[in-house]
Amino acid sequence: MVNLSQVFCTLLSHCYKLLLTEGVDDRVHAECLKIMEALLEQGAPSLLAFFTSPDADLSKVLLARQNTNRRCAHHLPFLKI
Repeated sequence: MVNLSQVFCTLLSHCYKLLLTEGVDDRVHAECLKIMEALLEQGAPSLLAFFTSPDADLSKVLLARQNTNRRCAHHLPFLKI
């Protein structure tokens, strides 16, 4: 049986890959950020577990978002995380 934490980790893994991928539509990035923000607001331990694992690095997401030619409005939601 799959527990909720495993589902969140899988969801985070997919969002993480999408956030690091160039050429993905801004709306997809925005949805990924909404998911991460919701997990953060819920205090979901899966978010902490995911970003403290050696496979994920939050700074890579920040740098990937910074290095693209996105409007400033797309950066603001990420600052909440």
